[in-house]
Amino acid sequence: MVAPQLLAAMYHAVMSGIVRDGRAPHYTELATQLGLSPDQAREALHEPSDGRVPGFWLEPGTDLIASPTPFSNIPTQYLISLEASPASIVGHVNVPFSRWRDDVARA
Repeated sequence: MVAPQLLAAMYHAVMSGIVRDGRAPHYTELATQLGLSPDQAREALHEPSDGRVPGFWLEPGTDLIASPTPFSNIPTQYLISLEASPASIVGHVNVPFSRWRDDVARA
């Protein structure tokens, strides 16, 4: 079991990576940021996806982050770009949280 402080730091690193790079970091990147071995980071990455962090899940059968809610790391055919400061943008997705995973395949 991973310490709660490490889970919080990892979650913060994942969210920061998505905002900064437009994608979730790989577990080897998380290892570097958090001062862990790649194996420790990979194992720790599975803990939030076991239901301890709602909406955080890995691509089934892999060590790749699929969806750290409210973001998605699953590629689509759509390219989104911004011409404004991210601080001035507000968005809303109207998907019932209880059905989030069911709707991802259709998104």
